[in-house]
This record gives sequence, structure tokens and C-alpha cells, in this order.
Amino acid sequence: MSFKFQLRLFFFFILSLWMILIFHEFIFPAKSIFSIIGIYFDRSASLICHQEPGKLLSLGNMHSSVCARCSGIYSGAFAASMLLLIDIHPRINNKHLFLSLILLSLDVFLVNAGVYNYLKTTAYISGIILGCVSFFYLYESVLNLLSQRKTGHNT
Repeated sequence: MSFKFQLRLFFFFILSLWMILIFHEFIFPAKSIFSIIGIYFDRSASLICHQEPGKLLSLGNMHSSVCARCSGIYSGAFAASMLLLIDIHPRINNKHLFLSLILLSLDVFLVNAGVYNYLKTTAYISGIILGCVSFFYLYESVLNLLSQRKTGHNT
């Protein structure tokens, strides 16, 4: 197994666990050991997300651990890690990263400016785009860093 594939598998495994924690209420019965672990994750997720109840993804009494935008970011990263497993990896540069960040920031700005109301769908989609682009960018950066360390070149 090549190093690149091992790295891709590592990222996929970590993001899979993260997604299970984010969506634990949708996956596990309410009184299972996993839901108990999820409760602790919900509390610690407040360090990375505001977790406003009206902005969480929900279905009935179940909800995500983080808001729609954060869920989108992690879903995008997870989707990108799945694409890497089947060897699909577009080249992402600073321009792509900047444009995806502008798109998400524009959504946040327009909501806060009162141009339109918060929509979980647009928050989730803008998050997916940023998450996917960011993950591919991060992956390429890690590969570049590791190849530089391996060859002893610094740029």
C-alpha cells in the first residue's frame, strides 16, 4: 500500500469518526453508549461552533452537533476524502480556496446585513464548497510538505 493511499485512508478514517460524532443522534438509538459519547461531543463542539438551536440541522427531535454551515464544512471535507480514496483529486490552488472562502463569507455577511434570512440550505451548501476545497488544499499542502522533507528541499 502506497504512502499516499495510507495518508488518504488516515484522513478518511478521522473524518468518518468526526461525521459520526456530528450526526450521532441520526445514527444511534437514544440510549446507546454511542449517544452518551455523543452528548460529551456536543458539549465540546461548542468550542468550534456557536450551536444556536435554530441553525442546527434537525429531523424531528434529532439534531446535528454543529450548525448547518459547520456541518457543511465537515461534510465537504468528508466527501473530498472519499473522492481521494477513489483517486479523484483536483488540483486546488490559492484562488480556489479564496473564492470558496469569499462565497461562504458573502452568505454570512448578507444574512447579518439583513438582506435575507438565514437558510440552513445555503449555509450547508456554502460550507460544503469551502470544506471540499479546503480539504483538497490541505491534502496537497501535506503532500508537498512531506515531499520537501523527504528530499531535504525547502521552498
